[in-house]
Amino acid sequence: MAQINIHIYDDLVKIFRYEIEEVGYSTADITDPYKLIIMYFTMRKRLVEKRPRKVIFPQDFTCPADLQAGLDMLVKKFENGEDVNPHLSRTIKELDFPDLMLFDWKIHHFHLGTTMEGDGYVSRTGDILYAIVSKDEVYFIKIQPHNHWSDLDLIETVHQNWPELIARFRIDGTPEVAFNSTEIAQLRKAHVNVMITTKDGTGYLGMGMGFMTDGSSSNAALQAVRKAHEAKNIEKRITEELNCIESDLGRNGMKFEVEAVRMPSGIYAIEHNYNLGWLLYNIKSIKDLFGL
Repeated sequence: MAQINIHIYDDLVKIFRYEIEEVGYSTADITDPYKLIIMYFTMRKRLVEKRPRKVIFPQDFTCPADLQAGLDMLVKKFENGEDVNPHLSRTIKELDFPDLMLFDWKIHHFHLGTTMEGDGYVSRTGDILYAIVSKDEVYFIKIQPHNHWSDLDLIETVHQNWPELIARFRIDGTPEVAFNSTEIAQLRKAHVNVMITTKDGTGYLGMGMGFMTDGSSSNAALQAVRKAHEAKNIEKRITEELNCIESDLGRNGMKFEVEAVRMPSGIYAIEHNYNLGWLLYNIKSIKDLFGL
């Protein structure tokens, strides 16, 4: 059998650590590989990727006159694919901060200031924009004060204007218990996931897929488990392929080194044949390999 040194899972963790630090976060205190992967997907969930998006408004959307300039600035940034993260809460400085509204309902909130402050964030505003960000669109729900994190009117606006946006989270029948906004806020503090009931009795699961008992994102944890399994499966597949190569070449005990390395054109998993001293093949971008 071939001698194969392959640690795709460990390499994937190194890549995620690099990308977290490249954004500006420190990972020095994260020693658990699984926790680091969760933090990577939490970061991707909380930060908004720079890409052009169509801005969609609901019916009856209103904006206070003193915030119109800030709203116009934010709209332009979204449409041009500029960085809108300075409009987010300063809590994004903390990678593991439990943004329970986002984790539960997939709703971001944006400040509508027009000046940049010393720490790189726009000036804070009392009223903020609540919105759902997707790959190519951003849905502006409404402008209202802070601390409306569990306000069912946010879900009601989405339900009335864009039911297709949350259709896959709709449940059959009407929930037996219809929690109000105050009750949802109290249950969130205890990290309890609950169903949502709209005024017409429609029930939904949380569109952000909720949170774990420690307040971390359930969706991030699920993706971390999935990627760990995929890494192990890829290791198994490559090992089987290399054993076949050894058999085809008729050279017993060939030594193979497989590693994921960062290349100028992206991140690749590269397999080297150390016996013969030449590159046998390279696998496609590891990001494509893992569907990232």
